[in-house]
Amino acid sequence: MVASEFGCHRLSPGCALSLEDVLSVVEGQESHWAFYAFQEDTYDGFDCELGTWKAPWAYWRAQEKGRPWKLTRTSNPLLEPIARRLQAAKKRP
Repeated sequence: MVASEFGCHRLSPGCALSLEDVLSVVEGQESHWAFYAFQEDTYDGFDCELGTWKAPWAYWRAQEKGRPWKLTRTSNPLLEPIARRLQAAKKRP
């Protein structure tokens, strides 16, 4: 079994806890998972790498005009449930 394309809106209260809960249940079933979405190109709402800050208006103006705008993606508490598991997977033989 694979839990695919799960996630939560990054500005929703409890999003990190929700991600932790889903991942714990899936892993408790010894199943696989695929998070949705890293660095989506048209909507930032599910991009946990952005954390819980709101994108500046300049970003949205650039989007409207089709201009590139680099958003800052960093480690943050929202990304932690996913990042911790990805790091552990890298260490497995």
